[in-house]
Amino acid sequence: MEELTQPIKCRFDAWDLDLRNGELRKNGEKVPLQDKPAKLLVLLASRTGELVTRTEIQKVLWPGEFVGFDNTINAAMKKIRDALGDDVEEPTLIETIPKQGYRFIGAVEYICDKETKGRVRHRQ
Repeated sequence: MEELTQPIKCRFDAWDLDLRNGELRKNGEKVPLQDKPAKLLVLLASRTGELVTRTEIQKVLWPGEFVGFDNTINAAMKKIRDALGDDVEEPTLIETIPKQGYRFIGAVEYICDKETKGRVRHRQ
């Protein structure tokens, strides 16, 4: 049985996202993104096309914290959208599902480690 390899990076448009540490690059240039927004972007990009609920986001990124996490998620999403230049009204990368969560809608290419040299495309 062949062992499946987890992707370490993903590529969408001119962007590269390291799924291990949240480092974001555009055309090879590092784009600053704080820790929580970077982790949220990794969560969304690693589940392309799927709804990631606000509850899931809270459990993964802010476990045990209940006060004001809605505003914190909103602020993190704003930082992600600002970094990516994505428009909340006409998104090309991250769609808001009102009162539910978010969905990464961009076409993503997942890249595995150098040993496997694997590339897996994920459709929109």
